[in-house]
Amino acid sequence: MNNSIKTYDDLLKEKERLKEQLRLQRQHIEDNWGALKTELEPVRNTFNLVGKMTRGDTSNPLINIGLGMASDLLLRKLLLGKAGWLLKAGIPLLVKNYSSHLIADKGKSLVKTIARLLRKKSHRESEPIAEEPEEPVEEQSFNSFAENLDTAGSSGKTTDKL
Repeated sequence: MNNSIKTYDDLLKEKERLKEQLRLQRQHIEDNWGALKTELEPVRNTFNLVGKMTRGDTSNPLINIGLGMASDLLLRKLLLGKAGWLLKAGIPLLVKNYSSHLIADKGKSLVKTIARLLRKKSHRESEPIAEEPEEPVEEQSFNSFAENLDTAGSSGKTTDKL
């Protein structure tokens, strides 16, 4: 503020100037925040990858058991048979954890496809089905999926959760 405020009109002009300055500063901060997010995207991806390798997906224990057995058989016994104990302990664990995330992500679309096929098959005999619009797949465990199938099969109706 260069001039002193002497009238009410001067006060209103100064208020508008300050509002505009605040709007510009907020826009500048938003732009800088967006640029910072894009610059740090590789770091975020790296942390996500490390997180997926150190923690397994727990949504489906059956898949985790199968992956554990497969990684033990293929990696420890066959591929890393003559490797040191550290490699035999670490690599199968990392591969099992990461592959559990990959399979869980792919499994969501697979579960939806299987559920849609089962629904169509049960409705073919009773009534025609109208095509449903694509909806995002909900995360659900295998147990809740099996419960939904059991309730849908016993009552003859489909549930909205599938």
